[in-house]
Amino acid sequence: MPLSSGKNWRPSATNLSRKRSITSLSFVQSASRCHLKINEDRLLRPILLSLLSITILLLLKPSLLQAGTACVIAKEQGNSLAIEWVASNNETADSALEKAKERLRLEGFSRQKMLDVHAQTSSDLEHGFVLILRAKYTNWRGKDRVSYGCGFSPISSKAAGQAALDNLRSYAWGWKAEDGYEVIEESQF
Repeated sequence: MPLSSGKNWRPSATNLSRKRSITSLSFVQSASRCHLKINEDRLLRPILLSLLSITILLLLKPSLLQAGTACVIAKEQGNSLAIEWVASNNETADSALEKAKERLRLEGFSRQKMLDVHAQTSSDLEHGFVLILRAKYTNWRGKDRVSYGCGFSPISSKAAGQAALDNLRSYAWGWKAEDGYEVIEESQF
């Protein structure tokens, strides 16, 4: 039944109580919306302040969250000749790659015919473990080969060792576990 039905409408007790309940209901709904908005503002303010302070820190000192590790190999016809690695809190993964490549170039390994200097692995880990393996083996053609495996892990030296073994397997197709390997670097950064 509408609250107002034209000229002849007279307020009755039923209509007045219904009108009062609708008014009080809308006031309660408005008040609860207002209360929720105030609570949302109280929750949102600390989050926004935290994000603002982190952004300011990163703008002032971007190296706070930068760290990089990289492993670069100089190869000639599939045989590894030299290795360089960088693990530093002052580098990104890209700058660590470039620094390791530059070290190999300074040692005389540059892009020549049949000589390749390439990145074997890199990571943006801020802290972790590095493990470098060297494997000497004979390939299926009877040629002696040297290959390297590089592993980085934020968890443990053992996890870095597993990553280094996986890396060695992926780059040294002729190497088998029974050929063995030696650990040439094991450290934490």
